[in-house]
Amino acid sequence: MSWRAPSSSTDRIGAAPQLDPEAVDAARAWYRDVYLAHEFRNSLKRVARFLIQVLESADL
Repeated sequence: MSWRAPSSSTDRIGAAPQLDPEAVDAARAWYRDVYLAHEFRNSLKRVARFLIQVLESADL
């Protein structure tokens, strides 16, 4: 059994795999969409709480 020097960065132990740039962009876009949907949901909750407080305090 002979030892040889690594011929490329992927031959080294612990080298990071090369990711497809399009897959990375798609994952970032998905994460951004999920984050924005979560923020929108939280905003709607805040608006709903505010409207409930206004209606409860109104003398109807």
